[in-house]
Amino acid sequence: MNTRLLTVSVAVLSFCACGPQAQISGGKQGASEALFAASQPLKGGADKMSSKIDLSASINVKCVEGGSVSLSGFGVVLGGTGLVDVSQTFTADYNNCGVMTSSGVAGLTGSLKVGQAIKVETGSVGLDQTIKGKLQWSGAVNDFLDLDVSQKLAVDALSQTSGGVSMVVKGTVIDSEGTFTFNEAVNVTPGKITVEIANEKK
Repeated sequence: MNTRLLTVSVAVLSFCACGPQAQISGGKQGASEALFAASQPLKGGADKMSSKIDLSASINVKCVEGGSVSLSGFGVVLGGTGLVDVSQTFTADYNNCGVMTSSGVAGLTGSLKVGQAIKVETGSVGLDQTIKGKLQWSGAVNDFLDLDVSQKLAVDALSQTSGGVSMVVKGTVIDSEGTFTFNEAVNVTPGKITVEIANEKK
């Protein structure tokens, strides 16, 4: 009887002992990487916008590491030059959207308010985004990401899985490490998010 109880106790402890969890780290660099990872599913909105203006449809974007992001509530904003200068707004609801970090897969939940404008330039198509809202990270990373930023980058950058990505970020990104104010160009590597075990942070 005692042996059985011991076996059950060990099994329960093994199941529950998750150990110290990781959090987003690396200051502005880590915050930039987390922002980029969170913004990648928003390409679904840009793809929709480039095909046709359809306010009625919602989009379900599958995330690379499982889960999804639902894009809905689309609205159109006309600029000073009419249909030549069009942007859109929508809500992005994250449903355990999986992203890879150095500690494993983290799932993102929460909601973002997004504004998007496509900018066609010689040899490239740019995307201007405003992103505001909060995402909770769970799984391999236990953290949050509070965003109130504008982001400029190439549309195709959001679908990159390797190499380097350059983007211009203005505004604030908040995670458990602190509040980071941006007004600059930053470089990130898709698939890389700097994290650190919480009790190892200084």
